[in-house]
Amino acid sequence: MGEQVSRNPLPNLNLWFQIILKPGTNAATFIENLGRLDSVETAEPAPLAAPPPAITPDFTPNQGYLGPAPDGIDAIFSATIPGGNGNGIKLYDVEYNTWNQTHEDLSKANGVPLLLNPGDSAPDTFHDDHGTAVLGEVIADNDAKGVTGISWGADVGLAPTLTVNLGYNPANALLLAVDDGSPGDVILIENQTAVCGGECGEDQVGCGPLEWIQSVFDVIQTAAVSHITVVETVGNGGVDLDQPACDHKF
Repeated sequence: MGEQVSRNPLPNLNLWFQIILKPGTNAATFIENLGRLDSVETAEPAPLAAPPPAITPDFTPNQGYLGPAPDGIDAIFSATIPGGNGNGIKLYDVEYNTWNQTHEDLSKANGVPLLLNPGDSAPDTFHDDHGTAVLGEVIADNDAKGVTGISWGADVGLAPTLTVNLGYNPANALLLAVDDGSPGDVILIENQTAVCGGECGEDQVGCGPLEWIQSVFDVIQTAAVSHITVVETVGNGGVDLDQPACDHKF
């Protein structure tokens, strides 16, 4: 069929053979002798398989923030104190909706079910690089590859703020984290919103703490009285939270 289509003679693939040499045989000499036979047109060694992907190097020397002040937060020293590596607590990451839970450096996140209302799900509409990077900063494995998390001993919970049934509802995501959490746990809010009468665009100028939304503020209060620490992103928007337009809310 191939010759009919190409109108050219093609090699007979039934005449290709593979020869397994005995240990100690000189492959180059064998191939040279084989090629001298009139019945052999081509003889060549089998190609070697490509090497496997290289192991991810250790990037912890680049994590200056793990060191002491003024450049870091002294996380390395903290890990030498009982509980200082996050062991015994759960960190809840409140992000839009996607994380790479199978990342090689995030074993704590692998298989963790998302916190969702019954029957709800998280649409795969956002890139997972931001949420994955933040998880890496906090709970990446303490090993010889990649990075090491600030609180690598902590467990993790994942609460998407964007879901199929509710759309964007950060207060509900926070509430699910509070309901699932225990005293001593930490909730990290990765989202921001327009505050103090400004706008919050893709450049993040004007973005500020999510607690500007009253429903979010109320859930944060509930978390605080439940002895759950809430950490919010604040500085990306460059907003003066003490200005009159903020109405003393911060």
